[in-house]
Amino acid sequence: MDRAVAAQFEPGSTFKLVTLAGTVKEGLFRPNDTYQSGSIAVYDRLLHDHNDVGWGRISFLDGLKRSSNVAFVKLGYEMLGQDKLKQYIMNFGFGAKTGIDLPGEVPGLVPLRNPVEYATSTYGQGLTATAIQEAAAYGAVANGGKLMWPHVIKDIVDAKTGQVVQSFEPKVVRQVVDPGTAKQVSEYLEQVVSDQDIGTGKKAYIDGYRIAGKTGTANFVDPKTGGYADKRWNISFVGYAPVDDPQLLVTIIVEDPDLGGDYHRGSEVGPPLFRDIMAQSLKYLGIPSSKQSPKQTAATLKEVTLSVPDLVGMTPDAAKTAAGKYGLKIEALGKGDKVLRQFPLPGTQISGSYRIAVALQDGALPLPDLTGRSLREAMEMCAFVGTACQVSGEGYVVGQSAADGGGVALQLRAPDASPSSSEASEGAAADAQAGTPPAAQNAVQTSPSKSGAKTNAAKKTGGPSR
Repeated sequence: MDRAVAAQFEPGSTFKLVTLAGTVKEGLFRPNDTYQSGSIAVYDRLLHDHNDVGWGRISFLDGLKRSSNVAFVKLGYEMLGQDKLKQYIMNFGFGAKTGIDLPGEVPGLVPLRNPVEYATSTYGQGLTATAIQEAAAYGAVANGGKLMWPHVIKDIVDAKTGQVVQSFEPKVVRQVVDPGTAKQVSEYLEQVVSDQDIGTGKKAYIDGYRIAGKTGTANFVDPKTGGYADKRWNISFVGYAPVDDPQLLVTIIVEDPDLGGDYHRGSEVGPPLFRDIMAQSLKYLGIPSSKQSPKQTAATLKEVTLSVPDLVGMTPDAAKTAAGKYGLKIEALGKGDKVLRQFPLPGTQISGSYRIAVALQDGALPLPDLTGRSLREAMEMCAFVGTACQVSGEGYVVGQSAADGGGVALQLRAPDASPSSSEASEGAAADAQAGTPPAAQNAVQTSPSKSGAKTNAAKKTGGPSR
């Protein structure tokens, strides 16, 4: 099961994007207006900020940066109103499948049946979403208000000729908000990260880059009771960069991490993990920081956009020398005195850390040790050598063995969801694709829960959401 499309969860405060965008579009979000934080009554319920007592009377912009639930109840429930709120939720794609080219996608649940459910939905509680829905929603803002069709395959290429058999162009699903609104929302989300005093996303900050993003903390739903589990949460962060010309979007979801019973520690998980992945990926894609000189930028672009040389027909030693001129390494497979075929194909743009596989013989090839490689790299290698591949788990290869009925069985494990997880950063960088289509690229990073349980819609309201 691909959890990015098949697992639904309560999003928490990352969902505040919808309320923010809707009120900005309708002219209702006035950042300097103030309100009383802490709690707000909706019918027979008293809804709280994540710290219960709030921060006194603060501005709505500070409410966004502090991730105040009360601010968003006032904005979405009181100002925007139930009908328009529901309209924006649906327009952003929640409650419906995105149509991504992956099997097993679920639509999520948006049960807006009474005033309390409308009120809690403004801050992402009492409904469910998938990681790909969240990525697509934030991508809509990053792409000037256009909700794009998320897809995995850009081109289908004939492995022998290198010719494109079928191409998939970016497709606009609908215009959710106008470009001016999208620009304003991006600038507000940027302050969630850039404000190093009160911004809940400040640990996602990357020096030299403009980052827009939002944190999320939602109660973990116990699948046995259908209610919230005590002192267990889902942690998320969604963001994109650079704000002025978005190129890459990353969605982080960490299900039920060990926070020692303190949900405030969620800021030690989601934002730093996002920062590590995004920083490595921006470098990989050759996107310069504001602190780089033109000379440094040119050097970075040259470093990360290497073109694979044509090694076919060369001896193994000659191929090694030719690849070495570009700082590339080859992985020779089989026995023979010349290269018969290679992967990636000549002219493919890759990073200097990518290994080129070359075949020295016809027919079946020996499969090398794939330990430590990403799923994408492992699958590419299996296809190159002609070995059937069975996969269990997700993340990076930690073991391989002969599979029943032939081929190889790969055991994968997701990287440790810790702030210092270099494995996750390097893996995301390796999987990023050089060259960006008009729509910002979406990268979804998920970490499995300790319990392995699917998250269902909550049956009660309350608990932190930040």
